[in-house]
Amino acid sequence: MFCPECGIWNRGVAAQCTRCAAPLPELPSAPSERPEEAISQLRRAAGGRYRIIRRLGGGGMASVYLGEQNLLQRSVAIKVLHPHLARDQEMCERFRREAESAARLVHPHICPILDFSASPE
Repeated sequence: MFCPECGIWNRGVAAQCTRCAAPLPELPSAPSERPEEAISQLRRAAGGRYRIIRRLGGGGMASVYLGEQNLLQRSVAIKVLHPHLARDQEMCERFRREAESAARLVHPHICPILDFSASPE
C-alpha cells in the first residue's frame, strides 16, 4: 500500500512506512460480493467507454478486471475500489493519489495509467 504521508509503496503487511515511519492504516477485509453483480455495476459505471470481460483478481483495497477500451479496441486492466471502501472519502482520496503517483511512472514492467474516474455507484 502507498503511504498516505510520503507516497512510497509499502508491503501490505507493514504497520508503518519504511521511509517516513508514518503509521499505515489497516484495511478492512472486503465483504464477500457476488462477482456477477460487481461486473454488472462496473459495466453500468463504464458506460460505453469500456467493455468489461472478466475479473482478473484483487486484494484488500480493490479488484482488477480485464476490459477492452471500445474506441481504440485495446485490452486494458480496470482497477476498482471495493464498494465498502468506496463509501469512505479518505479511501477514495488515497485511491486517487495512488492513481496519480502510478501515472507518473514509465517502465516496461509497469502498466501505464490511461484513465481515472469516479462513479456514484
